[in-house]
Amino acid sequence: MSVRRNLEFTLTPEQLAYLVKCARIRNISVNGLVRRLMDVIARDELVMSILDDAGQCVDRRKGEHRFSEKVEQRMARHGS
Repeated sequence: MSVRRNLEFTLTPEQLAYLVKCARIRNISVNGLVRRLMDVIARDELVMSILDDAGQCVDRRKGEHRFSEKVEQRMARHGS
């Protein structure tokens, strides 16, 4: 059973630009990208690994910067 619920949230211009760039790389809409991201977060129950008990973002663990660098390199190759 599928339940549709409209959510509203505010993005900074930088956040929106990043999502638009990622969506273009995958040739999908920003809404489609966000929907897929939310599917993965819910399916893999990632909220607890992203937020601490106070609702703040968890500090990155050692080694996580490597992934970010790879994503930035890939995005630079594709341009926008």
